[in-house]
Amino acid sequence: SPLDAPQHFHYETVQDREATLSWKEPEYPNGDVTGYEIEVMELGNFSVNKVGNENTPQRFLELSNLDVVTSYQIRIRARTGESNYGPYSDIIELETCPENMKKTSNSSCYAEIGFFENSVGFAERCDTLGFALGVGYCLTEGTTVQTLPIKPGFWRPSKMSSFVWKCPDQTFCSQDGFNSLGNLTDINDQCKDTHQGIFCSDCIEGYALNRTTCTLCTDDVFTTHKRAFVTVMIILLVVMVVGVLKIVCASHLFDECSSGLHGQSLNGGLIKETASSSREISGRSWTKRKLQSSWKIWFSKLGASCRDTFNLFFKVKIRILFGFAQVFYALLPRQYYWDTEKGASVLEFVTGLSPKDLLDLFEIRCYYDTSHYDILLLYTLLPITFIGVVVSVYACITHYRRASRYKEQMKRESITTVFYLTFIIYPGVSRVILQTFMCEDFEEADGDFITTRFLGVDTRLSCEDSNERLFWIWYASIMVLVFPIGILFMYSFSLYQRSSLFEKDEEDLTAQDVENKAMVRFLTEPYRTGLYWFEAYELVRKLVQSYTNTWVSAPNAAAEDIIPNMFSLNICFVSVFILVYLKPYKDDGDFWFALLSLLLLMPLIQMKMLDLSSEQFTIGTNWLLGLEFLLMFTIGFAQLRCSRKRKTSIRMAMGSKII
Repeated sequence: SPLDAPQHFHYETVQDREATLSWKEPEYPNGDVTGYEIEVMELGNFSVNKVGNENTPQRFLELSNLDVVTSYQIRIRARTGESNYGPYSDIIELETCPENMKKTSNSSCYAEIGFFENSVGFAERCDTLGFALGVGYCLTEGTTVQTLPIKPGFWRPSKMSSFVWKCPDQTFCSQDGFNSLGNLTDINDQCKDTHQGIFCSDCIEGYALNRTTCTLCTDDVFTTHKRAFVTVMIILLVVMVVGVLKIVCASHLFDECSSGLHGQSLNGGLIKETASSSREISGRSWTKRKLQSSWKIWFSKLGASCRDTFNLFFKVKIRILFGFAQVFYALLPRQYYWDTEKGASVLEFVTGLSPKDLLDLFEIRCYYDTSHYDILLLYTLLPITFIGVVVSVYACITHYRRASRYKEQMKRESITTVFYLTFIIYPGVSRVILQTFMCEDFEEADGDFITTRFLGVDTRLSCEDSNERLFWIWYASIMVLVFPIGILFMYSFSLYQRSSLFEKDEEDLTAQDVENKAMVRFLTEPYRTGLYWFEAYELVRKLVQSYTNTWVSAPNAAAEDIIPNMFSLNICFVSVFILVYLKPYKDDGDFWFALLSLLLLMPLIQMKMLDLSSEQFTIGTNWLLGLEFLLMFTIGFAQLRCSRKRKTSIRMAMGSKII
């Protein structure tokens, strides 16, 4: 038997389920060594596994079928002859690595090629973050979460975080070449100069964010932004005043006032007026009066023709265009409050009347740096204030005896204006309210500016429990009842209350019935009689189709765009099916334009699922908007041309009969 144990017994490499052992012959073998016996014992499990090795010259063995992250005690002894065993060596201990990791005798476990070691010491596939990693990532062993080569435009909340997020504005998270956190001293080192915070969307002190970068707030810039802020407030005030004047003018109240003033002038100075008129008539030539009369008649006919053309062929299409734009802009990949790369457009503000869109058209942040809560307050209080002003004006004007006969007209115009307003703001204000509840979490966070729970739409606002957060949750909850639920209830109740009127023939309607139907004409005018309720469905459709990105959350960063976009695409298909099945519009041109508008949303969703650059995406969206306008005018003017041809043929047919 050997007089001593094999020498230098150790492990060379250890993996998740395998280990390679190595040793040298005993110093005093006392004959020819014919084999070795290795004893393997799992700690915590008293079973012993003995492995023999007959291949003496190699003096190494690969153990397999080990358990992951398990400790073992191993020793070895040599044999001469058939069963002459020598003494055991000293015990060596080894612990297997987590899956897809390995180690050597002088190192700890590290990730294999194609994997990286996360913050808790386990290996993750680099492919799961392939969308954010540079070319040739993880081609060497030992890659850690800190040394991952992150592409410019992506951001991590912690040096040890394996969650990588695409910056809403990728220029804010720009670095030269690939970036790893291994050599960064601060988490904000990921950001462009003067940027900081979550997604680098905030600015350091003394700077304010504009559409491209953080701007230094000098005294001159402060003054300019202050003027812009005043301009925004004036625009909002003008919009409210115009709305009130629209109600008063449409009620013909000014006609009453002007006729009253005209009557007073007749009673007070009939002789003066007659004398003045005589001098005026005598001073004019007959030709001049004739030209003025002709021009007045021509402009009157032109205005009437344009008004009839708009009402017949473009009025409903404009409403469809508004609905398309509301969904279109909501589906743009602007998931965060400070995604200012694309900015806002005039069309977006007009079709949604969002204060945020109006503020994005101006630079005011050096004077007043608005947050999501400011926009929530503006977007909800402005419509409520306007409706309060309308009710007050209606009550004051109808209180006077002279205007009392215009009470029903003012009531109808007031209700119609409220319908117009709610039709425009419903998707936008509902989105802002619902976004108040949507928070996102970080498992790890570094630095003073990085919180573990923040508001998804405005990353500067924390969702941690506080009195401020509780107030805004309660406020948004009340506004849910007022706007998303309240407006839908108002539409549905107004239509349900008059549902019996839509089942009667026109000749069976009384004067009061006609007036009641006129109250909801805005809601029912585009649709066939049996589908008078379709506008209420359209409210729900636009809300659901627009904000699936807000409601549907993805399980990981790689899939965050796929799941909501697939859901939106399915909603598009369902909406197209419902529209084709019901055919709710009275006019065929309106139906086809509504159908094509829904179909145009599908390429937008598909573009979001592609890895397009910002320039490519902007070009694509501009083409889609241009095509939408082209379709509206093409269908409208085609209908106009067909209508004129039909009228011409009818006149010719009537003329031939007379002859």
